[in-house]
Amino acid sequence: MRNLLIIIPLFDEYEIIEKTVKKMKNITNNKAGIAVSYYEGNLTPKRVKVLEELKGVEKIGNKENGRGAMVTNAYFKLRENYSAFMYVDADVPFDELGIKNIAKEIIKGEYDIVVGSKQRGRIKASILRKTISKSYYFISNFFLFGKNKGIDFQTGIKAWKKKVIEDLFPNNDFDKHWFFDTELLYYAIKKGKKIKFIGVDSKIGGASTVRLSRDIPYFLKKLIELKIRDKEVL
Repeated sequence: MRNLLIIIPLFDEYEIIEKTVKKMKNITNNKAGIAVSYYEGNLTPKRVKVLEELKGVEKIGNKENGRGAMVTNAYFKLRENYSAFMYVDADVPFDELGIKNIAKEIIKGEYDIVVGSKQRGRIKASILRKTISKSYYFISNFFLFGKNKGIDFQTGIKAWKKKVIEDLFPNNDFDKHWFFDTELLYYAIKKGKKIKFIGVDSKIGGASTVRLSRDIPYFLKKLIELKIRDKEVL
């Protein structure tokens, strides 16, 4: 896994980030590079100290507070040193075997993108969370493709080969926030990229920064915008 960089977008999970870094190092036998990509706008003296105490990781500051911005900024700054990349949510709500399988698969180089899929694994969550996760899964598939293509867009772990981001977004016009995942896979499918889905067991909740009342309308709005924009781009 020496050619792999793992990017961890950090929002408010400072209390667990040290544990997360150690977990990812253990999973990869300390052979992968690790980058913590954080938002500069919500730093406090305590959080700065947490970052300073993280050892053996790259630390990338970001002006924008969003998954897309944090993941791609770290990628663009460090891409020359690696051939494969993976991002994982800071609360790492996935089983270790699933993470290992994704890392191994992207390093093989047979696929352009390897995606962790909650829908192909076991989900531990409240009934409400499971319902919302499954609903977005079906809504996004039917809305974007007119049928269920089995695309698990929003699971917070994805891996890709170098140059995939540039190929899909030549003008760097990707969503800077949570919708980045959906855009990434949608355009990858449209442009014929080789994608593999690997089931991961997941635990939804905990330290996650997702807020249902805010994010559900956001995702629906973004789906509509993507479909409209698709007619102009592709």
